Amino acid sequence: MDTSQMIFDIILSLFFSISTDTWCFFIIVVATGLFVVSNFIFTYKVESHKWIKVNFVCKKLKEITNKITVNANNAELSLDDVDKIIDSCNEDIIISLWKKYRENSKFSPEEKIDKHFNKANLIDALTNRRLAEATPGLLTGLGILGTFVGLGKGLSDINIATGEAMKSSIENLMIGLKLAFYTSIVGIFFSLVWTLADRILLTSRVRIIHQFQQVIKDIVGEENKSYIKEIHDLLETQTSLLKTIATDISTELSKVLTDKINNEILPQLFSYNDELYKSIIEPAINNIASVIENFSNVASQTQVEGISKIVDKFVNEMSGALSYKFQELAATIDNICTWQLTLKQSLDDFIKSVIETTQNQVKISTVFTDILNSLTSNLKVIEEVNNKASENLDFIVKVQDTFEKQLEMLSIELEKIKEEYYKLVEKIENTDEEISMKISNFLDSVNKVENTIKDISASLTYISDAITASSQDFMQRVNDGLKTGLNYIDSELENITNYLFRLLSSMHDMVEDLDRSLKNFYDSFNKTLVAIETLSKKN
Repeated sequence: MDTSQMIFDIILSLFFSISTDTWCFFIIVVATGLFVVSNFIFTYKVESHKWIKVNFVCKKLKEITNKITVNANNAELSLDDVDKIIDSCNEDIIISLWKKYRENSKFSPEEKIDKHFNKANLIDALTNRRLAEATPGLLTGLGILGTFVGLGKGLSDINIATGEAMKSSIENLMIGLKLAFYTSIVGIFFSLVWTLADRILLTSRVRIIHQFQQVIKDIVGEENKSYIKEIHDLLETQTSLLKTIATDISTELSKVLTDKINNEILPQLFSYNDELYKSIIEPAINNIASVIENFSNVASQTQVEGISKIVDKFVNEMSGALSYKFQELAATIDNICTWQLTLKQSLDDFIKSVIETTQNQVKISTVFTDILNSLTSNLKVIEEVNNKASENLDFIVKVQDTFEKQLEMLSIELEKIKEEYYKLVEKIENTDEEISMKISNFLDSVNKVENTIKDISASLTYISDAITASSQDFMQRVNDGLKTGLNYIDSELENITNYLFRLLSSMHDMVEDLDRSLKNFYDSFNKTLVAIETLSKKN
């Protein structure tokens, strides 16, 4: 009991020996630390097991791929194997994204894995990025709030009534300032710690996503190569089958057409021609011959009977009425002539019909000859078609070779693009921090430039106002000076004008005086001359 009591007394003495400022600082640090830890757990820890499964799937796929590459060069890891590995992780969001990618890739072989397994679908979905990005500002704001609270507390108790009260107020002010500085330091410190931890975790998870994308791209790349190889094999098989089918079809078609023409069409045409001749033309000709023969027999018999009647009647009636009987004989002879003309015209028409029938038979024979010629030309066309088909088969073979070369070039270009992409991803990862630092420096520079622009704007405003005031003052002074100078010039011009006027008047007077003086001098000179002449005359 004594030992425990001693320990308790020591703890109490230490507890009461700690100053109030230290306790305040300790409480602020603990409270802020608990806030940061709870916020961190709420933001990251809840979904961390899902990231562990994503990392597990990525590592397992890489291990299987490396084993296949080392042990069996001909073995391949297909997307069906990836399905089994992803199903084994038992994570709904990963399985759903993978199934969506697989369904889209069935309809579009060029479907990109980046479209499904990316930062938006994994990091933003599994973490509360809004809270993570707002936490540094929240901590800084709490620090600033604590600063103003401490300053307010220190300034609220100032009393300068007496020296003792002033001393107590200064002590309270110092305590408030300490609280203000402590809260600012703690807020800024935990804000920096949070930003650093968040950046490290975000970078690691982005790296996991890139690794997973890279593994799937390697597998899909191998499948695309096998897919292209299958297409190439199918094209070769299809080309050979087309060549065989075209050759067989051309051969069989020529045989069938030749047999059909020789065995069926030509015999039918000949038999049809014979039947037509036997059934239509020959009976018609026989009928015509029989009609002509019957008609000639009837005509001959009729003529004989008529002539006999005419002769008998001529003989019997000659004696009785010779004149009257000769008239009847003339009429009878006229009737016989008319009947013979009619008979001749009928025979001419019949002969024309026989000629037309013969011409139609000749035309039918010509038509049959044209049909045979067209069949012969069709056989030639079929042979040309067969030749063109063989040429087209050669062209298809050339196109197939060109397509194979293009596929090889395409695979080479895909490999180059893949290497450039890997290099670009590495450069992006390496320059991420540099870019963020440059962006922060750039923002600072922008703020400085904005402040400088504001100062320059204020200076320009002041200069503009000063220039405006000085210009107005200068214009006023110039105006006053011009007015004074012009007034002085006007007065001086007036004085000069008066002086010139007086000078001109005095000069005018002088000229008049000079004129009078000259006249007087002239008169006196004349008088002197006269006096001299007078004196000279006297002498």
